[in-house]
Amino acid sequence: MTTDNTSYAPLLLHPNYVNGGTLFWRVAAMDENRNTGEFAPAQKINIAQRLRMAANGQPRRRRWTRVTISVSDPAGRPVPAATVRVSGAGIRARSARTGRRGRVTFRLRPRKRGRLSFTAKKAGFAAGGLSIRIR
Repeated sequence: MTTDNTSYAPLLLHPNYVNGGTLFWRVAAMDENRNTGEFAPAQKINIAQRLRMAANGQPRRRRWTRVTISVSDPAGRPVPAATVRVSGAGIRARSARTGRRGRVTFRLRPRKRGRLSFTAKKAGFAAGGLSIRIR
């Protein structure tokens, strides 16, 4: 990749970047005659892994329901101590932390139909999200 600008930032939309990993970056200067100089030493850039989420339980309008959220890394290993937040139609937003097995259970009673939105955050990871429909 070449650019005429003094800086460049790729979009990183490829699935390999979204799931996290390591990116190596190096640069070289080019003069007006398109002669390329020596490359700088490669720099290592770590891309945060995105948290994956799965839900077990189907919330129903005006009924108490338990919804269990499992949080894992891209390799499928459970992520303990992640903060999971639930918000959406007919409920008051609240948060809880996952346990050793990467799970947290919410007891919900939505007042109306719509969608519930779950987000998971933990330092060192990119936030993950999940949405489920209220029946």
